[in-house]
Amino acid sequence: MVDVMRTRNRMKALTVMVLCFLRLFSRQVIEAGSYSTYYVELTLESLAVPNVTELLQELGLNVSVDSSAVNIFSVNITTACSVTDRTTCTCSTGYIWSNGVCNDHPDCCNSQEATCTMSNSSSTPMCLPKSRVTVIGSLTLNRAYTQGLADSSSQEFEALAKNLSNTLKTSFSELSGFDSLVITQFREGSVIAEFEMTVNANFDTTTLAKKTAALQKDNKDYNFTLETRGIVKMKLPKMPVCYNGPATIKCEFSEQLESDGTWRLNNITEIVNGTEVEIQPQGKILNIKSTSNIWKGTYECIFVKEKIIHKASGNLDIALLPEDVDTTLSPQFPDCTIEPKREIAVKIKYSIANSTEPYRVKSRQVEIKGVPDGDRINYELSTIINCASYSDKPDDRKVSLTFENRLNQTKSIDVVIPVITRDFCEKDGDWPRAKPGYNATLQCTERSKNESKPIQVDALSDALHSASNLLDGSLREAWDPQPGGPDYKLPAKYLQSVEGLAVYTGGPFPAFVNYAFTLVNSFQGFLILLTGCIGEKKVRDALLKYVTVQAKSSKSETSTKFTSSIVKK
Repeated sequence: MVDVMRTRNRMKALTVMVLCFLRLFSRQVIEAGSYSTYYVELTLESLAVPNVTELLQELGLNVSVDSSAVNIFSVNITTACSVTDRTTCTCSTGYIWSNGVCNDHPDCCNSQEATCTMSNSSSTPMCLPKSRVTVIGSLTLNRAYTQGLADSSSQEFEALAKNLSNTLKTSFSELSGFDSLVITQFREGSVIAEFEMTVNANFDTTTLAKKTAALQKDNKDYNFTLETRGIVKMKLPKMPVCYNGPATIKCEFSEQLESDGTWRLNNITEIVNGTEVEIQPQGKILNIKSTSNIWKGTYECIFVKEKIIHKASGNLDIALLPEDVDTTLSPQFPDCTIEPKREIAVKIKYSIANSTEPYRVKSRQVEIKGVPDGDRINYELSTIINCASYSDKPDDRKVSLTFENRLNQTKSIDVVIPVITRDFCEKDGDWPRAKPGYNATLQCTERSKNESKPIQVDALSDALHSASNLLDGSLREAWDPQPGGPDYKLPAKYLQSVEGLAVYTGGPFPAFVNYAFTLVNSFQGFLILLTGCIGEKKVRDALLKYVTVQAKSSKSETSTKFTSSIVKK
């Protein structure tokens, strides 16, 4: 018996020593029906680790927290670290690395391995429960806003934040797994308090709604808006996904739905069914039929139940290929009619929109480096036209530039160099001597950003007159809200109305129209309003056809004639 008692005393001594030293685990404390979670770091011999949880559970310690007696009823090891000449840590089953670890050591979070070797780090190597739920809330208070509430370090802010935090915790801390609740800021609108709450366990909407209702019952002027992250789970495809291929994003929400879920892209654009995207019934699955640049970004699936918003988000990474490639030649038309025959150096410039895709760019197996130019990246090639031997060769020369993405998909851009050997169109002012059957172009030399210039009156008058036709006849009624939801026939009606709208011969108006359409095309929100959904690629292409094709082939810069082929009934 003595030996047994000695053994027990030694075990108790070891346990006390463990509590006094350091190692990572979480302990959950219960007091008067409310919960709190504390994270403690313990250091001990590795042989003692398997017994730590059991020993702490058996003790049933009563401890004091903020002068209140509490009882530890659950202990879990979240993170185990081996400290030698370097620190190697492992997350326990059911836990993942904290945001601090992911920021300092992104390789730890990008890998499927649970073990990670830490170098110097500004954050504690800690793992958090996978089932962690974040509730972001706002609460409108019936009181006057003062400037002192804008400063989080002011006494006024701290006093109100502490009082409000304690009030909210009286109900929300009864959620099993409750971790923390922090008042993040106060905004104007009476006073709008924003807070963030974390809970280390899943809960259903009804439970959260009841806790909120209890607070509103005791505080009549409270008006809540709640949004959760962690209840809905998003599953993304293996990334990066192929360009011009399918991609499926799924959201899991286990509760009974009150309405179908909705989807947003980059927190701006609402996605609906279209030619390039399909949302399955209940809104839990989004199928992209053909990926492109417009589909790259951050996706959100959103479900609303009992006035509480549930969200999940994730980033879809697409291995892109260039979609908008501008090419220019200098000279545009190498002239081999001039005697004596000579060699002509031709420069070809390819310009693409700036992209995060790390393209490998080659021409004839030679790597070509891009040069950033504002929001574009330029690639330049050069070739020699030997006019002396050109009579025995085809009149045109083709030069190719190939772009390759991370998944080894390629896109070749071919540029034809039209060499003048016989017939030609004579030089006209700034327009160069040109080869028949080809379009000559002039590069815009004026800046078009952050400057305003008057629009020629007669061109603007024609534009407004033609645009006004869109409000006449049967189309006028189409713009009015329709009962029963969105009118998906509106894009077709619009296209029929603008068919042949832009018939012009050049002048300042093409630039005006081109600028307007560029603005519309870049502002996705307006495009959705216009077409019914972002996925209607055919609509986008048709809308731009009238400007891009004719503007590139336009030669005269003096004519301002603009006519409309829409018949006013």
